[in-house]
Amino acid sequence: MALQRDQHIPPTPACTPPHLDAYDVDLQNAFAAAQTAFGDSTLSQPVNYKWDITCRANFIARMQASESSVSSRSHQTLKRKWKEIVLLQSDTNAKRVRRIDAEAIPVPPTRMGRPPKQNSSRPKIPSGLPTLRSNKRVKPEFPLDIWDMIFRYCSPSSLLRARTVSRGFEQRLLYEAPWRAARLYHYGRDLPGPPPGISEQQYADLLTGVGCQSKACNDEKARKTYWAFQRRWCYKCLKKNVITKLACSKILERFPRLAELIPHVRFDSWGHYQWVGDYPDHPAWQRPENFQKIVFLRSDVKKVILEMEEFQKPGANGIQKTQQEVDSWVEAQKSTNEELVCHLQRIEDWVECSKRSKLAEAGEYREQRIRFFKEKAESMNPPLSADALSKTLSYRRAIIISSKPTENAWKTLLPKLGKERAKAEAECQKEKDHQHKEELRRRKKDYERTESDRKARDRPEQVLVLELADEIISTLVDSEDERTLKVADADFIHLVFRRVFQEYESLADSKKSRAGEYRLLMDDVKMIYEKRLMPFMEEWDVKRIRAATLVRCPVCPKKEGLSAHQDLATVMQHVFEKHASTMADFEGFWFPRNELPLRVAFPWCRVEWPRNLPMLPSHQRVPGRWDLHAQMKYEHQPERKKENDIWRGRTFSSDINSPPPEQFVNNVLYVLSLLDHTKLQNQFKTMIANKYALLRYSRGRREQPPPGEEVLADLQVAFVRKGIKGVYEFFRCRACRKQAEREGRTRNRSVTRLKPFGELVQHYFTVHRDSWPKGMIDFPPGEDLLAVLQEPGSEVAREIFDRLFPLKSDATKVDPILRGEN
Repeated sequence: MALQRDQHIPPTPACTPPHLDAYDVDLQNAFAAAQTAFGDSTLSQPVNYKWDITCRANFIARMQASESSVSSRSHQTLKRKWKEIVLLQSDTNAKRVRRIDAEAIPVPPTRMGRPPKQNSSRPKIPSGLPTLRSNKRVKPEFPLDIWDMIFRYCSPSSLLRARTVSRGFEQRLLYEAPWRAARLYHYGRDLPGPPPGISEQQYADLLTGVGCQSKACNDEKARKTYWAFQRRWCYKCLKKNVITKLACSKILERFPRLAELIPHVRFDSWGHYQWVGDYPDHPAWQRPENFQKIVFLRSDVKKVILEMEEFQKPGANGIQKTQQEVDSWVEAQKSTNEELVCHLQRIEDWVECSKRSKLAEAGEYREQRIRFFKEKAESMNPPLSADALSKTLSYRRAIIISSKPTENAWKTLLPKLGKERAKAEAECQKEKDHQHKEELRRRKKDYERTESDRKARDRPEQVLVLELADEIISTLVDSEDERTLKVADADFIHLVFRRVFQEYESLADSKKSRAGEYRLLMDDVKMIYEKRLMPFMEEWDVKRIRAATLVRCPVCPKKEGLSAHQDLATVMQHVFEKHASTMADFEGFWFPRNELPLRVAFPWCRVEWPRNLPMLPSHQRVPGRWDLHAQMKYEHQPERKKENDIWRGRTFSSDINSPPPEQFVNNVLYVLSLLDHTKLQNQFKTMIANKYALLRYSRGRREQPPPGEEVLADLQVAFVRKGIKGVYEFFRCRACRKQAEREGRTRNRSVTRLKPFGELVQHYFTVHRDSWPKGMIDFPPGEDLLAVLQEPGSEVAREIFDRLFPLKSDATKVDPILRGEN
């Protein structure tokens, strides 16, 4: 009989036990309802109603659990057990059951004469959910048929764990149906069924189980299943339970067809498992090797040997098996083994392909999580860099998870990143500083290596560049006089640089690169300037050298450029320090200063040679914008007047009265005797005599070596004997004067002081030790001699000069080679 929630239960005094007459009416009504539903015999013991009762059916079920008689209990026992009762009351709004405390049962006073503290008659509402006893196991009344349906949708690995939960689950999972259904639901029909002799439960254990299956092994991390042997072993147990074909050579001699009756596997040269049997077509996951070993299971070998020996024994009648019977038995075993191997190969192929597809899918998920977390980290305030994010331990753990990224995953990761952020950013900054220092050190070493490789100037490409410079210089020099140019002096070095660059670009790649890759750098510009241009201009006077080497910045105003930047190195350093870091036009000239050695003022071995070098001659206008790589037209200076060159177009004469050419001292004395009665100054007389004697000594040929140091000593003795004074006296050292001009020491007294001839000779051969005609005597420029000869009263000197140095067209007694004729 079911009790309705809102039904009023009237009191039934006839059914109420006699010891409950004086108690609460609600207690009597509850007890009467239980008696009405189940009879007097079912209520054998009062129930402990301190338990939470949530429905009438549960109340009735608990009433049925009573076994002992109520009348057998004493008055004191009932007084303790029935302090609190539970009544079901209807809550029309929340449909809940509340627990109401009954009034305390009156009790007699204690021994001391004081009544105990009575409970309040006010009902108490419980707080929180009902609790379970910790010392009592839960026994849910749940039909096992429903568990069978649940098992069909569980994974095989879950079933392996559920089998150990309770005895009921273990008994229900002894059947094959839930295991087969779980396998088909999770793996599909592409996975073959279990091999012969293997149950579904064992098959699931081989597919998803963990731990070595050897009884004597305690390795709980082994996961590799060797399908040829249908076992999951660790590597040590595998080696212990297998035997190679080579080791079975004696057995195979006795049983030649033994290898055809049992499954075998392939091992590589390192002794690692490869695959089952011989695949007709190698799958993609296999990596065939030239050397492989065939391995059998020891137990399979023993089993087949015993079966063969048992089959070959004579029967009960003593008749021996014929060879035909043995062959038929072997063929039957072989076909069975081939079917088994084919089945195992299909299982192994599915497992390996599934494993690789899962790894690929897991890799894709990890990439998605990495991108997702990096995007979220960039949206933080302030943003967290990807490098700092990768340094956090929580991020590295989060990206290992093989699942799609979600917002909940980011919410879980965010507070962890807040704790680890400061440490990760500090580590990133430390690594960046270290990498920056290492990069600077590496670039400095690269610059020094490049500089040392180019220092010798003997690389094939450098030789090629110098050869091109020689060809360009020869085209700019006048064929009649090598000291005379076809262009203005101010345009000389600019045209050489421009044409060398153009010629090198027009060369074929085979000629450009004689010993590997080579780039034209500013170091090549410096090399041409020092090795070809400056030696070529050594014989020029100061004004010509200054006009040729005077360059200025193409950006700065003209006055500033002329006053501050005069030579090539100074202009390049000015552009590097002032304009390269601030102007886009000179971006190719900018490099961080800390990447260069401290001794380097301009990165000659780092900056590439541009088409338009950032320097202008003094006569050229500053353009609006300087493009290093564009085709820009060069503005030439008007050619200088050639009539001011006194030596142009002249050669020396060979008078009958003149001494032989090899007698340098006598030729000097001969010219001085001719100019003795003229009004020329001693420095011009020395200049004319020295020029005439040197030309005759070398006979106009450059390859002729100049006179040696002993000739100067003979010249001094001759001056003393002849009583000649003032000639070759009081001249400056030309080599010192040129070096002082390069270094800016033009007012140094040791340079400007005029020296006697003996002191000058001793100084030159002590300090410079070079050919004395090139740089010992600093003669006046040719324009000054021409001006003196054109003065009134110098007609005799002019006549003697024309006789000593006639024009090539008027020289009748000159050697044809000296006239330029073939």
